[in-house]
Amino acid sequence: MREKEMMQAVYDVYHVPSVLLNENQTIVHKIGYHHEHFPFEWLKNQTLTMPACIVIHPDKVAAAMIRMNEQYQLYLGNVFLGEKSDRKIWLILQQYNLTDNQSLAYLESLPVFSLSSMKQLIQMLAHCLTGKLIEPVILTDDNPSIKVMVNDLEDDCRQMDYTSMMTMMRLVAYGRTEEVVQHIKYENYKTIFSDISEIKQGAIQLSVLIAIAALKGGLGFQETNTLISGYLNQLALLNSGEAIHHLQNEMLLVVTEAVRQTNHPVLNQPLNQRIKQYVSLHLTENISFSKMAEALHVSKNYMLSEFKKEAGISLVDYVMKRKVSEAAFLLDEGTLSIAAISAHLGFSSQSYFAQCFKKVTGMTPSAFLSRKDKII
Repeated sequence: MREKEMMQAVYDVYHVPSVLLNENQTIVHKIGYHHEHFPFEWLKNQTLTMPACIVIHPDKVAAAMIRMNEQYQLYLGNVFLGEKSDRKIWLILQQYNLTDNQSLAYLESLPVFSLSSMKQLIQMLAHCLTGKLIEPVILTDDNPSIKVMVNDLEDDCRQMDYTSMMTMMRLVAYGRTEEVVQHIKYENYKTIFSDISEIKQGAIQLSVLIAIAALKGGLGFQETNTLISGYLNQLALLNSGEAIHHLQNEMLLVVTEAVRQTNHPVLNQPLNQRIKQYVSLHLTENISFSKMAEALHVSKNYMLSEFKKEAGISLVDYVMKRKVSEAAFLLDEGTLSIAAISAHLGFSSQSYFAQCFKKVTGMTPSAFLSRKDKII
């Protein structure tokens, strides 16, 4: 497993800084900014023998350690547990007598985790790094209020099915697309939460696990980051649990297939299948047929001719229909304006977007909004 790429993936998705240290406590690799105060620095300076732990500070700031082997330890943090507010940040600054803007910016940048999400992330990372199932130890001092706080946080933990998730990660890492399809049918990844922010947090958590599995399976960091970032951008636009569940399944399948293609020649696949997958992966871009042909190792003219011959529709019209179909879905979600959707899907102008939309659906985007029951 490429530890540096894994650290970068966790930072890109979760915004959690991390440091890889050797047995001499020398920094081997570092991602993100680290402050001299708070649990991370305390944790880094301790002699700890457990394989993994999470240390929780009285003001609900936490950091974690994973012992990879006798030579290397991975430290992650800091993060807020439970919530982050201006008042909490102000109290922390007062407690440590910190008046510089850098400390304020640092605290404002810290991500927010539930204790269950933090534990699950450490479990998954520990498994990827060591191959072992490890339960992180929760470290606090003897302050009774901290123990009560941890108990409250533990009471709010709602764990995902760890065995099922590990099975899914293995399938992604080995590029077993067909088995992932079956796994999705029999395992329920629909969130148990009702609040949309909690549903999205669960989806983000799943995405980072998929990214780690893909990296472990040999998919390049740049491609993994592009895929996951694309889905996170789509996630930000969604406003229903059902839509997020659908996106999660799509992300699982597309990333697994990308891993499979990395480890097995893709040229044996039918050209049209490869074309459609390329369009799916680049739907929010202004798709260049020249770049597509280059990526698929065929000439542009041959690609266009073969697609129309097999699909019975020109590639230009196919891409337009895919983009309009996605636009209709986003319009029905009701969270983005017509202009924002036009820009998101890579249309050169809002007027061109309206022209394409009407060509496919027979109505303008504005007219479609007044008839939400007619979704293509």
